[in-house]
Amino acid sequence: MAFSDEEIKLITVKISGYVRNGIAIVYAAPGAGISKDQHYHWIKQGELDIAQKSDTLKAKYVLALTQARLDFLNELTCNIRNAGLDPKHWQANAWLAERLHGAGYGKDCEEFQQMQDSIQKIMVKLGLAETEVIEDAQNEGQKELDSGCNEEQRRTPQSIRREGGRENSRKQIKKSGKVKKSKDTQRSSPRKNTKKT
Repeated sequence: MAFSDEEIKLITVKISGYVRNGIAIVYAAPGAGISKDQHYHWIKQGELDIAQKSDTLKAKYVLALTQARLDFLNELTCNIRNAGLDPKHWQANAWLAERLHGAGYGKDCEEFQQMQDSIQKIMVKLGLAETEVIEDAQNEGQKELDSGCNEEQRRTPQSIRREGGRENSRKQIKKSGKVKKSKDTQRSSPRKNTKKT
């Protein structure tokens, strides 16, 4: 299907707007009035025109879409960085560093791999399972935190849940006046053989 110069300009504006707002090209192209195949054909032609330094509508189409994608990515990056300004959302900064600078901060980073290898070697030498090492590290980390915290700050989500569980058990005992067997003790008690021989 042939498009006039005015139609190509209008489609360029529409599709750029969609892409700038994060709409995938498979939706943006039909939304702007062209097929996905037509879009890819214009991209191919526009890239050839840019390589030949021709100032065509297809070249402008490619440049407009490139700028729209950059605008969208810039907005996303700014949103992530703004979230990372709040200390509660430090993960936003970590995520951004890992994605943008994976060689230095990602899981593929050389230092991370060396650290993983060292941990594996130590575990083998000590004969420990990975979960034991993780639990030990968590316990050590909690001890460090506890040493510099007041009583309220020491309460972790796990301890709060445990306290809540104990408190609920105490309430049940007070209400009923009886001590209820837990599921664990009920399961571990031997069953009586009810079969007649």
